[in-house]
Amino acid sequence: MDRGAVVRILVVGGAISTFLGGCSSGSEGDAQPSPPAATTTQESVLPTGFDGCSLPQSVIDAEELRNPKKDDRWTTGRNKWLGCGWIQRGGYNASITVSTITMQQIKANPEVVIREESQIAGRPTIIHYKPAQDGLSCEINVEMKNGSMEISIGNRPNREKSGHRHPCDIAKDLANMLAPTIQAGS
Repeated sequence: MDRGAVVRILVVGGAISTFLGGCSSGSEGDAQPSPPAATTTQESVLPTGFDGCSLPQSVIDAEELRNPKKDDRWTTGRNKWLGCGWIQRGGYNASITVSTITMQQIKANPEVVIREESQIAGRPTIIHYKPAQDGLSCEINVEMKNGSMEISIGNRPNREKSGHRHPCDIAKDLANMLAPTIQAGS
């Protein structure tokens, strides 16, 4: 048998298999379409109404933020992020994103210490960190539809501009500047 005949058999066989695989038997034996294999869940839909790569110029200037780099961890895992990483020259680094992480997930996470629960711009907010990173990194999540705005701060005590500040304080200050810019209903 020549190669072309083998390819045609495989293509026809695959088409038949796909057709039959898309059906299941109904209660009376009639062919019925199968439900889709994958459906969109809330966990796969990122919040909208905020862009961590397009910060207000007043915030960029006040914090001396530079070099935005895409922080796109839209992965096959449960939680996803999309935004940008920023640096303060001689200071901290920040990842400012929207995330599918919810307030309930943070509260249920045994690997984090919740430093503070409050509201910023009328939205529930949680400041948290991992115990091994206390004083070096901190995250704040501000509730949004389908998840949250997440600000993650890395700061070392030897940083000239920001070393004297706790990363959780920096995260809270940024959240106070950015949360009011989240679109209503988001």
